[in-house]
Amino acid sequence: MNKELYSIRVNWSDEDGGFIATVPEFSGLSAFGETRQEAIKEAQVALEGFIEVFEEDGKKLPEPEKIVEYSGQTRLRMPKSLHKKVAQSAEREGVSMNQYLNYLLSERESAREAMLTAIKEIADIFYKKTVRIQTAAFPTTQENKYSNSETPDFTQSSGPTDFKLKY
Repeated sequence: MNKELYSIRVNWSDEDGGFIATVPEFSGLSAFGETRQEAIKEAQVALEGFIEVFEEDGKKLPEPEKIVEYSGQTRLRMPKSLHKKVAQSAEREGVSMNQYLNYLLSERESAREAMLTAIKEIADIFYKKTVRIQTAAFPTTQENKYSNSETPDFTQSSGPTDFKLKY
């Protein structure tokens, strides 16, 4: 698959003090840059890595997003009992059933987007705290016999506070 077909979105991050580029088709792919161009360049490098790993693992690559035109119309079938409830609710609100369904769908989508944003923010905080803990536990200094690639493996043995270190 041609990597040029994938979308790259760039947003400013106050927390990181730079631009974050993401590729929507690949969850978890993000790259930092002090400029938009640098973030895009880093995302392209990361994208090459993601594609390479997908191909090595025999995974199907996601389809690139495409621009699609929508008519703004759809036909919706529903049970008679739901139709009745929606029609009655729309009448109580003094709007057409179409307007009422539009309102309900908009509210639902806004709530979903808010939830996804909150989950992403929590995941980002968790990731950053995990990195800080790992960095504090295994600093890369001359005295430290561990490098980032040789992080020791901790396995739990007999109890919640009894850990053994494997090398």
